[in-house]
Amino acid sequence: MNILKKCFGSLCCRSFIVAFIGALLTILTFDVIWCAATSFHAFGLFSTYLYAVTLALLLAMPGLLRHGRWLMLVLLALTDGLALSNIIYARTYFAPIPPISYMLAGTTANYGASIFSSMWVADALFPVITILTVWLMGSGPLDRKR
Repeated sequence: MNILKKCFGSLCCRSFIVAFIGALLTILTFDVIWCAATSFHAFGLFSTYLYAVTLALLLAMPGLLRHGRWLMLVLLALTDGLALSNIIYARTYFAPIPPISYMLAGTTANYGASIFSSMWVADALFPVITILTVWLMGSGPLDRKR
């Protein structure tokens, strides 16, 4: 038991757990909003949850660092931006964004009105989850001693 505690003891801190839950909520929120326009068939597949948990674990790694809140804020903000851009593009063109289009973000400056008109109230969940995650990652009674 002590071996497991030594290996995984650092993973059981509050900041990592909160970072993992926040990243997982961000990914699952993207999946729900993406599926809202079509069907929720993806939620019946095991791979959806496997990929979500794997990606959330990778995104939550800054939770293990001493000052990981700022890095977590940057990672979740980038994830939010990519998720929202994909969702808005899919609402307009009914397809995912081609990878080359991420480099052409400057061309969207002329289409600001149409971008904002295609946003839903549910899209505000992304920044809310990010802000709550970073706020809750602060030190608390469950956090490891630093």
